[in-house]
Amino acid sequence: MASPAEECVAFLQGTDVFGGLPAEDLSFLARSLTEVALEDGQVLFRQGEAADAMYVIREGRLIVFVEDKGQPRALTMLQAGRCVGEGALIMAGGRSASVRADAPSRLLRLPTTAFEAAVAAHPSLRRVLSALVAERLPGLIDASLRSDVRTELSWKRLARGEALFRAGDPGDAVYVLARGRLGAYRERPGAEEELVAEIGHGEPVGELALLTKEPRVLTVKALRDSDLVRLSAEGFETALVRNPQAFVPLVRTMAQRLRAATAASTTHGGIHTIAVLPLGPGVAVAPLLQALDAGLRQDGATVLLGAEEVDAVHGPGASAASANSAAALHLTEWLNTVEGGHDYTIYRCHPAPTAWTRTCVGRADRLLVVASGVERPDLGALEALLSDAASPPRELVLLHPDGRRRPAGTAAWLAAVRPVRHHHVRLDHPDDAFRVARFMAHRAVGVVMSGGGVRAFAHASILRALRERGVAIDFLGGVSVGTLAPATFAMGFTHEEVVRALRAIMVAPGQPVKPYTLPVVSVFSTRRGERALQGVFGDTGIEDLWINYFCVASDITRGELKVLREGPVWRAMRASGAFPGLFPPVPDGGNVLVDGGLFRNLPVDVMRDLCPGPVIASDVSKERELEVDPALTTSPHPLRLLWDRVRGARGAPFPTLTSILMRSIEAREASDRAELRKSAAFCFMPPVAQFAIDELDSMEEVVAIAYEYATRKVEEVPPSIARAGGVRPASSPS
Repeated sequence: MASPAEECVAFLQGTDVFGGLPAEDLSFLARSLTEVALEDGQVLFRQGEAADAMYVIREGRLIVFVEDKGQPRALTMLQAGRCVGEGALIMAGGRSASVRADAPSRLLRLPTTAFEAAVAAHPSLRRVLSALVAERLPGLIDASLRSDVRTELSWKRLARGEALFRAGDPGDAVYVLARGRLGAYRERPGAEEELVAEIGHGEPVGELALLTKEPRVLTVKALRDSDLVRLSAEGFETALVRNPQAFVPLVRTMAQRLRAATAASTTHGGIHTIAVLPLGPGVAVAPLLQALDAGLRQDGATVLLGAEEVDAVHGPGASAASANSAAALHLTEWLNTVEGGHDYTIYRCHPAPTAWTRTCVGRADRLLVVASGVERPDLGALEALLSDAASPPRELVLLHPDGRRRPAGTAAWLAAVRPVRHHHVRLDHPDDAFRVARFMAHRAVGVVMSGGGVRAFAHASILRALRERGVAIDFLGGVSVGTLAPATFAMGFTHEEVVRALRAIMVAPGQPVKPYTLPVVSVFSTRRGERALQGVFGDTGIEDLWINYFCVASDITRGELKVLREGPVWRAMRASGAFPGLFPPVPDGGNVLVDGGLFRNLPVDVMRDLCPGPVIASDVSKERELEVDPALTTSPHPLRLLWDRVRGARGAPFPTLTSILMRSIEAREASDRAELRKSAAFCFMPPVAQFAIDELDSMEEVVAIAYEYATRKVEEVPPSIARAGGVRPASSPS
């Protein structure tokens, strides 16, 4: 009969971690093992306690869990033969999770000090560390491969901004990203590095250089603090020969990346960790944090962490641990576990560059910089942190007490913070804060509107129906006359105010909308129209609108589409509607801008690039814009056309100069419009095709017909788009 020591060695040899080690070495290690018995429900250790030993489950079943707002949240269940608490051997610090028995259980306890002494006496036991690293590998590499390469594995930790390798370096290893986020950059002589891809949890890195035996092509850096598992080139080649089938997931990942590169697309990972950084102690971030927490919970498990929560778990001052200290390493492991158990982690930073603030920023996929929208920019002590090129992509949130005073001076804030996007949040408008959550969750709703002359007035009714239905509107865009309704809506106007503004701009009583001028640059003058635009928008900048907004113009100097997101609203709209030949173009930094419809009359693709979420389109274009009498073979004499109009002759009228020029602009991209409509998540097509694009006197009728249509059509908007992020905006007055 085997002795207890021999039974213990036999048991260890049957586990993944200790299997394959010499019996002599395991016998030496077994002397340090003690048995622990747990009753059903009994806790082995708790989150935050000192990590002084590892355990091997001999019999029974354990549950690993973390505390989420005072409630236990199970992470995984472990059976006999598995290890628990192995972080005590890999990294100093405390427990990152709690463990309790789910059935009567027996465990073997291995103290950290005893393991270190055993390794000193029997160096082969170092293989246990490699095996533990293998056990922590993401699911990309299967179990059979992990058993082959365990001796060639090691951990690699990168701080934000640190390079894993650079273009031209030899391919000496392949990595798997365990936690964090990486960016792959293409280096360009004399220019900034270009981000070509983002690498997320569980993805391999650097595998191509090992297969081709050529130098690295791209530079890879940490976009946030990251942990990786490293497999040496020797271990990679050995495992490939022994078990080629195990590399199928790796090959699939490479194929996906190759396909993405061929399509010239950039992979953008999702946002999972968000750091909220107030610029000053007086900035009230509590409403924003509450909205983020509630809004993101619609998409998954969310946790909100500040220094207070960390200190409550780990003791006073734990959040202020200095970098590279044992306490900081423990905090890192604990935060890794918390993030792993949630879909979103929201970090509440101090309004100063403290150790905790740097920890939060280092772990963030996205940094929300929060400031008072009624004050001038002042970064104060945070300027150095925000100037760090390695800081995460940031978004600016400007808080306003209410909506009575419109934003002003936003351009100065944008210049100081340099965000990828900004948000205006009125503290008395709850959905403004929920809008930020929708952007973080990649379900912000963009609404884009086409040009189309008088028919574009129908967009006002589409916006009214969406608001009454409770559909969130987070980003607005338009082209030509289709810029008017979304811009006034973004100003915070009610439907009645939107219609009044459109009438004031386009149908001013007693004044010619299109006064003729000397036809040197254009047929019509725009002075009255510019005064009308300025009367509605004043000196408001696009960046000062309550809702994010853009309009497009055509840069005929460069031959490309120009997306206008900053500067005076009225001037951007003038450029977007500058029909070539009809209205004078708009100069722009030495270039010439004309009507955006020349290149894109339904900029759905622009909205998709700017707004992370579904896009709703409203298209008032007509498939057959110009029709004439089929019997005609030549153009009628102008006097004949004039006489026909005076006497009200029936039949298809001959197009006017205005309609010919306008249709000429639209016709260039008309063939692409059907595809653009299909690419939208939902599309409105109001039945207003019977109105000529210059039939301005029909504005009221267009608005009425479009509203009747929109109230029916809006019921077809999918529920996934229609939900309003936690609140349903109040319906506008009828």
